Amino acid sequence: MERKFRRLRTVESQTAWRQHFDSQRQLYQRKFTSFWLGTVNSCERNPRALWRAVESLLQPPPQRSSDKLSAEQFARFFRKKVESIRLSTATADPPVIATRHVTTFSCFEPTTVTEVVKLLKTTTAKSCELDPFPTWLLKHLASVITPTICYLCNLSMKNGVFPARLKQARVHPLLKKPTLDPDDVSSYRPSSNLPYISKFIERVVVSRLSHHMSTFNLLPAQQLAYRSFHRNCPTVRPQRPCLCHRQWQNVTACTIGSQCGFRHRRSPGTAVGTRY
Repeated sequence: MERKFRRLRTVESQTAWRQHFDSQRQLYQRKFTSFWLGTVNSCERNPRALWRAVESLLQPPPQRSSDKLSAEQFARFFRKKVESIRLSTATADPPVIATRHVTTFSCFEPTTVTEVVKLLKTTTAKSCELDPFPTWLLKHLASVITPTICYLCNLSMKNGVFPARLKQARVHPLLKKPTLDPDDVSSYRPSSNLPYISKFIERVVVSRLSHHMSTFNLLPAQQLAYRSFHRNCPTVRPQRPCLCHRQWQNVTACTIGSQCGFRHRRSPGTAVGTRY
């Protein structure tokens, strides 16, 4: 139509070209809308996939970086920040936790090859620079390597020891907001990338701790975030807003820190960053 209009230069050919162009644009818009509606609806029961789809739809600005900041400057800033948090909470009053008569959680239930296979299928194929080989290859060799992973998980839970090598992480500084100054060290937050096996063993341990706490109702009733079938709604205000913080201030089992968001909170005598 465009070529016809440029050749004839008549009002009729120009009108026909515009009508064809409008119909084409409307078709593209319908296809675009139907595609994203189908994508969002297919992720209805998978919040993680839904957020990935929304992120790709919104197309956030690329992450900026700076060449003026060194790894030593980042390490010094983050170390000083942790020290200031510890200093500010060192004089906090000890938490008041009511005694509950429940079955003692004395040992971890051993995992099975079936559970390991299920977790391998449900976890994402994210890799770390510290992994000996990529995660997709580990998933591909699941039928061969699952007995070894099962043995590692059971040995770690039985002895109560987490391998020191799996505690190592690759820390990446990420800009908090795209509008912040990339040359200011305070504009960044640390992001730790742990080996896949480290996170895998943590998932196995968390499932057993979560089952025990849910069975005996040990979790605070006001805690809504990071719990299955609980929605974190900002309009809900508990009658005792300090209960969650006070009850969880002296938690030493930091394995569930990534699930509950209290990994860096502590009171005097609390272990930070330890597992089990």
